[in-house]
Amino acid sequence: MFQVLNIFLVTTIASTVFDTLADIVETPEMAFEYLGHSLPNMSSFFVSFVTIKAFLGLGFEISRFVSIGQSALLLLFFPNSTLREQRSTRLCMRAIDDPGWFNYHKILAQDMLVVVISVVFAVVAPIVLIPCAVFCFLSRIVWTHQFLYVYESAFETGGESATNCFVFVISCWNTTY
Repeated sequence: MFQVLNIFLVTTIASTVFDTLADIVETPEMAFEYLGHSLPNMSSFFVSFVTIKAFLGLGFEISRFVSIGQSALLLLFFPNSTLREQRSTRLCMRAIDDPGWFNYHKILAQDMLVVVISVVFAVVAPIVLIPCAVFCFLSRIVWTHQFLYVYESAFETGGESATNCFVFVISCWNTTY
């Protein structure tokens, strides 16, 4: 929610209001029309934002540059560590072969920001949909790989919740029809 408010709303409102402030002061009754005409100009910013997020952000995730840097720092600060010390978390940094669990709250917020951008600008400036679709496609590939081969599963029930979910879906479906 913070990213949607900070990046999307603050950037969009600040840019459009500052661009049309003089016109709004002259004719305040036309404020929403002026803002509506200046909103498509923000699409170039969001095209760049989503493109950089798709290629740079997901590229950093799949190559794990942060983990490589952390393990290099651990080797630099603790060169004569035992195997047990190398596997432990030191200075809030993990070993390269211990990525930990997946930060759902962080990644889902970033992905929802892209969804909000694509939904809002789909009608105003449809060119934004192209980088958003590329982001979703690459995100699917990268996160599938990361879930399968890199991150630990923090929520593993062994299929125990599948029957509860099935019963819930069927009961909701029966009540709506």
